[in-house]
Amino acid sequence: MKELLVLLENYIILRENNRELYYSIKDKFEEFKDFLTEKLGYNLIVHEDFVKLEKIPGKAESWMGIEGFTDVKEYIFFMLLLMYLEDKNKEEQFVLSFVTEYISNNYLDEKIDWTKYGNRKSLIKVIKLALNLGIMKNNDGDEDEFSSNENADVLYESTGISRYILRNFSKDIMECESLDELINYNWEGVEQDKGILRRNRVYRRLLLSPVVYKGGAEDSDYDYIKKFRSSIQENFKENLGWNLHVHKNGSLIVLSDDNKIGDLFPSMKGESEAVLLFGKLIRKSVD
Repeated sequence: MKELLVLLENYIILRENNRELYYSIKDKFEEFKDFLTEKLGYNLIVHEDFVKLEKIPGKAESWMGIEGFTDVKEYIFFMLLLMYLEDKNKEEQFVLSFVTEYISNNYLDEKIDWTKYGNRKSLIKVIKLALNLGIMKNNDGDEDEFSSNENADVLYESTGISRYILRNFSKDIMECESLDELINYNWEGVEQDKGILRRNRVYRRLLLSPVVYKGGAEDSDYDYIKKFRSSIQENFKENLGWNLHVHKNGSLIVLSDDNKIGDLFPSMKGESEAVLLFGKLIRKSVD
């Protein structure tokens, strides 16, 4: 159970940083393989340097994204950094100025001015994310100096992992004309709202969303939850120690005290107390 929780909470597990956990996940994968592959439809990537669980949401939500990123430009910078690292071998070194030059030459529809603090600040966010993910290492220098000086340089090293950060698609995603079309690539070859597709989608939504709301009388996902609630409860309880709560207009997974991950609500923060109090007042007025 510990290994599955770690896979769900972390984007990637590097062998270099946690050798014991890396091998423990490999050894115990069979214990929760059915839950990941059959119920969630997820793929576990096992590499000599890392393990990574591809956590694809059942439904894209507006709040989903990279924590700390506040501008579309930061996502574009990150994609361009991954493109730059694509051709770098493991342990190959490069400097920050090479990255800024590559971004400037490949950023579409706008000339990136590195004398602007906002652009430098956005790139620093991206660099720190890349370092945290382990796709590159800082060998010499401090990227924070770049925020105050556009001429500051830092020496980095590629770990060779960058090419595994993004998902592989069976088709060229440049052929997509909408977000819905891109999302449908996940379900290629499976009849819509039938069998495997619906099961995977429902389990993913329960796992990754705070609550799954009923979408109306024809909501097939919610019908699936009500029909198979016992089986869903059993699977989440057996593999994660979590419980399924099904209500008239919403269903959610409730984490146990022993197996908590991520940001939780309610928390010890004052805002949680305020939200609960406000909810209580609303409920009183409705009743």
